[in-house]
Amino acid sequence: MLVGMKAGARLTQLEGADIASMSTAQATTALQTISAVKGKAEQLEAAITRRLDELHAAGQAAPVADALSRSGKRSRRDAERIERRSGVLGETPKLDAALGKGKVGVEHADALATAAGRLDDNQRSELFEMDRQITEHACSSTPETFRRWLNKTVDDITADDGLARAAQQEAAVTASLKRNDDSGMFHLFAKLTPEQGNRIRRRLDAEAAVLAKRDDLKKLRHDQLLAHALDRIVAGEGSVAGMAPAEVAVLIDLATLTSGERTEQTVCEYSDGTPVPVATARRHACDAHLIPVVLNGDGMPL
Repeated sequence: MLVGMKAGARLTQLEGADIASMSTAQATTALQTISAVKGKAEQLEAAITRRLDELHAAGQAAPVADALSRSGKRSRRDAERIERRSGVLGETPKLDAALGKGKVGVEHADALATAAGRLDDNQRSELFEMDRQITEHACSSTPETFRRWLNKTVDDITADDGLARAAQQEAAVTASLKRNDDSGMFHLFAKLTPEQGNRIRRRLDAEAAVLAKRDDLKKLRHDQLLAHALDRIVAGEGSVAGMAPAEVAVLIDLATLTSGERTEQTVCEYSDGTPVPVATARRHACDAHLIPVVLNGDGMPL
């Protein structure tokens, strides 16, 4: 009943379909139907999440992330992502409606949440006032292309090329190592810039991949392997300790690299999608290996 009669009827129709005999056209239509059903469910999830947030503010419910983790069988990271997504959808009703109709996906909403996170309260309000324009771009582009447009839009709102944000991140860098008196275990926490984080993550992943091949460590989870990898690298015993400095991968188009200017059609970001100020990317390019890639109109490598 929560899905709604229209979405529910579509789901029932899909459940009764003979997938083995579907034609290409029928399979394509079925996928479009699934997108619409998923969109409606995700729209409702966002609305319910906002209601839980209201109840928590009134002291009648647990924190939203906790409630999602327990009732939705979600990881903590997924729960926090859903909470951020529901917040921006509440501020952009047209994008929310497009999600409910399956015209956009949650990846578009997550991209908006990430972009909004780079702004202060007044700047976020300015971004959300562009609801109609945001929705039009989301409906007509892939999540990756939409994210790049958002990055350029955020840079325009902040009237810089991400340099102010980069300066803020640099100033916020911190690390702490504390021992828990009860367990005797040490807890390490670090807040790093995107450049630092990408570099350290690549080095840790490389060392963890080596450790995963050892018979005595094969059964460890990835996070446990990362802890062992960090210890070995710090001790100078890591298999990758003597390697050249860890690499960071930056994706930037030729026009932006040569001109130093960004437009809505250009890209300048780390491999994980984190925006990079053009000045930073050009600095990387001074001593980097350049790999030319031809992309189509949707930004997909050809």
